[in-house]
Amino acid sequence: MPGSLPLDPKGLRRCVERLSRLDPLAPLHGLSVDRWRQLLDDAEWLAETFGTQAARDGWSAADLFGRWPDVDGMGGIADRLNSSRSLVLSADRAAWRINGVTFTYNRGSYDLPLVWEVQP
Repeated sequence: MPGSLPLDPKGLRRCVERLSRLDPLAPLHGLSVDRWRQLLDDAEWLAETFGTQAARDGWSAADLFGRWPDVDGMGGIADRLNSSRSLVLSADRAAWRINGVTFTYNRGSYDLPLVWEVQP
């Protein structure tokens, strides 16, 4: 099942390991190198800054690192951040701002394939 990797401490470590294996100069999903690097930077920042809290609060790997095939910027939180570092994460909702506009994502919204599982 897509994105079904539990986000407990062990699952979080596996996500971080999988992210670290992705080459920032070899984009997947038909993304430009710049967009791919931004997505990886956002995913790594999200795991490092909010991973433990997200695991504790019941967020899934898909919520954080999911990606719709062929639809850029509409997947999990990392896919949507666009380099924003204003993220506020609660037990059920994430909110962040980009250019003064607030975006939100509700925990459990989609069961998406993880960024490293989506085929180009």
